[in-house]
Amino acid sequence: MKKQMLALTMAVSLGMLAGCSPNPDTASTTAAQTTKEDGGNKGAEENTGEDTSASTWPGSTVQLYVPASAGGGTDMIARLFAQGMSDATGGSFVVVNDGTGGGTVAMETIRNAKPDGLNLYLGHTGQCGMMATGQYDHSYHDFQMLGTITVEGVESNAICVNKDVPFDTFQEFVEEVKANPGKYLTGVQSNGNRHFMQLLLQDATGTEFTIVDCGGVADTITNLVGGMVDMAILPINNASQYVESGDLKALAITGNNKSLLLPDVPTMKECGFESCEIPSISVLVGPQGMSQDDVTKINAVMKEVLENPDIVEKYNQMAMTAGYHTVEEAVAIVDEMQEKYNKAAEMMN
Repeated sequence: MKKQMLALTMAVSLGMLAGCSPNPDTASTTAAQTTKEDGGNKGAEENTGEDTSASTWPGSTVQLYVPASAGGGTDMIARLFAQGMSDATGGSFVVVNDGTGGGTVAMETIRNAKPDGLNLYLGHTGQCGMMATGQYDHSYHDFQMLGTITVEGVESNAICVNKDVPFDTFQEFVEEVKANPGKYLTGVQSNGNRHFMQLLLQDATGTEFTIVDCGGVADTITNLVGGMVDMAILPINNASQYVESGDLKALAITGNNKSLLLPDVPTMKECGFESCEIPSISVLVGPQGMSQDDVTKINAVMKEVLENPDIVEKYNQMAMTAGYHTVEEAVAIVDEMQEKYNKAAEMMN
């Protein structure tokens, strides 16, 4: 399928979305405290009732490296998790923000760290995109997987079009785009999660859009509302207010679950197409070579924290879903996400 990419430079500073993160290439450190061949697949077994007394972890301050600036969604996930781990262990957990190189610098710091469990990486499956395109020449198999922190939630993304696009159903829009390849412009952030989902959408529907780099979500919404592009995949939490005001039309939900915010919008599956959703799931990893006892204990503490009703509720308030998995389950989840990114990356070439 022929792909077209337009370089679209638009001066937009409407500030429509609150809480935009500072420069992701600026590293900062904040304390959050109340006080090699298996590719990381080895680790804890089912931890319910597991004896973790052989491990003395943490024993000292634990640094959680996060591939994002302070204030963003990934950072908020990390700080709540760090507080929960501190409460559960009585130890000190420090969040180290370093988005340099899209998080690759932080990942390399942990990949090369001493395997004592005192330097860990709290990232997400969105980084599988960098691995798929070769921007980062390692994978999560080069780390010790410790478990998930969040899982796929109910809210996902919506396929939105400008209010003047003369179609009210996803099926009608797909037929129009199939009849006119390249005519309709879709906004993405180049090599970002929505870019990968756009390619999977085109594969699932047999369509071809002209893909336009509009930058982040806020700028993409500005361009879509302003008619500079015809369509975009947008997070429901960000798009719903524009759908409700009539500035945008939501034609379908990318995931398999109905949306709580847009309950009348059908899923792609209901429209007869395979989902193009690639959820971002937060994971905790460490360097390879960690002791089995430490891996078991860390995963067991994660279970305690992520099943704490107070923590679960706070993640829900952030539109996130807390989700514990064993090491083996987490590896399988990340592998599944990596396969989706790899498939989309092949279509970029």
